[in-house]
Amino acid sequence: MKLALYESMLLVMTLLLSSSVQGYAQSKLSVINYEPSQGVVNIGTLSLAYLDDGNLSATQIIDANILTRFTPYTRPIPNFASTPNNVWMMFSICNRSSEKLYLHVGSAFMDHIELHRVRGSQFNWSEAEPVQFSGDDYQFAQREIDISTFLFSLRIPRDSTYTYLLRVRSLQPLFFPLQVGTLDHFIVNNHLLDFVQGLYFGVMLLIGLYNFFLFLGTRDVVYLFYIAYLLCITLFMSLISMYAFEFFWPTYPIINKYAVASAALTMFASVLFTQAFLQTRKQAPLLHKLSYVFIVIAAVDIVLVFSPLKILGLQVAQAGIMGMSVFLASTGVVIYRRGYHPARFYLLAWSFLIIALVFMILESLNITPVLPFINPGQIGSAFEATLLSFALADRINIYKRQREEAQLRLLKELESKADLIARQNELLAIKVDERTIELRSANAQLEETLSLVEREKKVSEELLLNILPAEVAEELKVKGHAEARLYGHVTVLFTDFVNFTGLAETMTPEELVAELNRSISAFDHIIENRGLEKIKTIGDAYLAAAGLPAEDPRHAFNAVLAALDIIRWQTDPANSSRFLIRVGLHSGPVVAGIVGVKKYAYDIWGDTVNVAARMEQHCEPGRVNVSHDTYSLIKNEFQCDPRGEIEVKHKGLIRMYYVN
Repeated sequence: MKLALYESMLLVMTLLLSSSVQGYAQSKLSVINYEPSQGVVNIGTLSLAYLDDGNLSATQIIDANILTRFTPYTRPIPNFASTPNNVWMMFSICNRSSEKLYLHVGSAFMDHIELHRVRGSQFNWSEAEPVQFSGDDYQFAQREIDISTFLFSLRIPRDSTYTYLLRVRSLQPLFFPLQVGTLDHFIVNNHLLDFVQGLYFGVMLLIGLYNFFLFLGTRDVVYLFYIAYLLCITLFMSLISMYAFEFFWPTYPIINKYAVASAALTMFASVLFTQAFLQTRKQAPLLHKLSYVFIVIAAVDIVLVFSPLKILGLQVAQAGIMGMSVFLASTGVVIYRRGYHPARFYLLAWSFLIIALVFMILESLNITPVLPFINPGQIGSAFEATLLSFALADRINIYKRQREEAQLRLLKELESKADLIARQNELLAIKVDERTIELRSANAQLEETLSLVEREKKVSEELLLNILPAEVAEELKVKGHAEARLYGHVTVLFTDFVNFTGLAETMTPEELVAELNRSISAFDHIIENRGLEKIKTIGDAYLAAAGLPAEDPRHAFNAVLAALDIIRWQTDPANSSRFLIRVGLHSGPVVAGIVGVKKYAYDIWGDTVNVAARMEQHCEPGRVNVSHDTYSLIKNEFQCDPRGEIEVKHKGLIRMYYVN
């Protein structure tokens, strides 16, 4: 009995406490009476706000009596800076019009939004209707109205009142206009927003294309760095405004979580462009090295963005961009004061961006009011991009003026030196004439010397060709030596005068030498005409060969023709020769080469030479005696008389033939 009474008292106290809590919250919350003539109404100052660091649900907010912690919000546009917490906004609306009302959450960069609705002027939470979800964590197609910000249908009948709990969360600075109005009014506002944003992105696109065509004309790499900077900052702004999400990856909302990385890419491009445009490596080496600190900060920021510390990554990006802007502007001041004039527009452009970034950060920190339709960063970046284009154009003009001035200075220097050059040319002409006379004299002496050398060379070559075959002589000149060579198929011709010793005793030396010279000279002409190579004379013997040093498949035929020519010349009465001659031929292999060091001698060796000598020894005067090996090569071309086998000293029986 006592327990039941205790439970009843506890229930009554709970209801009273709940009623008092709801009454407390209701006492702070004003009902927003929307009239058709009001258009779009900002309800920020007509709402209650609460920062939730525990990720509570709407039911937990109610059950845990969190409503007592909601406080009136005092700014027209809610702004909670960068926070990891969930923000709850509570407001109550009475629709005095017959039109459908919408709630506008006017920030493009909201990760998660929940809208809870309850009917009635008091908090009768048991009648809660289904929750509406939206945000960048959801695909773009899931939005009720396809705009870059967020519109929620409130579905409030005429003269009805509903209370709402709005839960928002973002990894970006959390500030958003909170408005109520009809769809027609929001369409007008959104049209103006799209116009302003289109104007901004159009300007950035035109500047980028303009500088791209300038790059094609100048091939100056600084334009590529500038275009990269424009792309990065335009990408950054398109991510903030959510146009990139809407048009490029509407089904991949996870990409939005890493949008802050575009700020790091902008830092990269800004530093690289500044280094190229201001020529910091040359103009300010120390500042050039220090600028890499911001590239390191950008790299750290990218790592943080892709880690669980995304809020820290946002803070690092904000601090890094602000610090980089001040540093690069200071770098421009230093370089301009050192006389580098292209830094003028650069300083002006960067000043606009710094001012814009300051306002953008102050806006995100809830210090300055939020601008409608466009953020300060877009205004500053548009002015900066335009002025940097002027800076690049001014850079070209300065280079052009410097080049023209340098050309004028050069022209004056050339004119001042013209007289000196003319006098020097006169002196030079005199010296050239004197030197020309000397050179002509030297050339005449040189030509005479060369002519003498050429004659001596020709004599030497003729002597060498008289001693050696042409091929062997050429090899000797090129290599300094001639290698011995084996020839497998040659015909050796051997001649000898009959009874030379007896006849020589009847002749004076002069007569003997004259007679020999006449015969040997005739043999030389015959040998040359028939393509044979004279080897040597040994006393009254004459040795020649066919088929070397150039191989000749007709060596036997040519050798026999030469032998017959020798016999005809020697026996011709017109030649009055006092000598009879024998000729022997044999075909086979020989080794040919040069012997001697001081007096070169081209000679042949082998059994073929010995057999040819035996053919000559066993020959009758005035005849041509050939071996069977030679006969087998010429039998179809010459008539031959077989002599049978004849005993030859050290050779045994050898078959021989006379050639007719």
